[in-house]
Amino acid sequence: MQEIERLLRDFGPWVYWAMFAYAFLKTGPLPIFAGYASTLGWLDAGPLLAAVWSGAVLGDLARFELGRQLGPAVLGRFPSWQRRAAALARVLAHHAFWICAVKRFAKGVRTPLSLAFGLSPLGRVRFAVITTVTAGAWAGSFVGLGVMTAGLIEPEGGTWLAVGGLVLLVAIVTGLGWLVHRELHRALHTSPGTDPIGGDGAREGRHAA
Repeated sequence: MQEIERLLRDFGPWVYWAMFAYAFLKTGPLPIFAGYASTLGWLDAGPLLAAVWSGAVLGDLARFELGRQLGPAVLGRFPSWQRRAAALARVLAHHAFWICAVKRFAKGVRTPLSLAFGLSPLGRVRFAVITTVTAGAWAGSFVGLGVMTAGLIEPEGGTWLAVGGLVLLVAIVTGLGWLVHRELHRALHTSPGTDPIGGDGAREGRHAA
């Protein structure tokens, strides 16, 4: 533990840049451990939360823009993908907030869903607002979970409060994950109507952004 503390203190501000890069690229559990480190005085919770939050937001915006710029050309080369992509785009646009909220908690879906949002009729501004709110919820819950973990390790920190917070977080994520899975499954197994990708809906969404 002393080696970890010395490492974090030696690197100073670079630790926060590393957390920014981590949140930009991944949605793993590292912010939880960093949150716990903040209770030990090894990191400052404020800059840590800002680094994780901003990295998550900018990472999603970059993926969204990549999907919007390159996605239509890719689908043009693979016509067999277009039907399901159109159905997925409708679901993403209709349930944008909840899908954005859940996709960070499920391993392996953040990047494909963020790219797919770029193909949907959802405008850039609306996606940016939703992403900022949901990324803040993810960053706050993970850093906060690390802080609550101190209550499990140190009884005087409030064991029951920590346990209750963990149970509530798991219940919320599980419920939202089930909802998103149901909607995505329904969309991918129903016949598509008007294709929003490359159609009027997509063009309107792009102009609105």
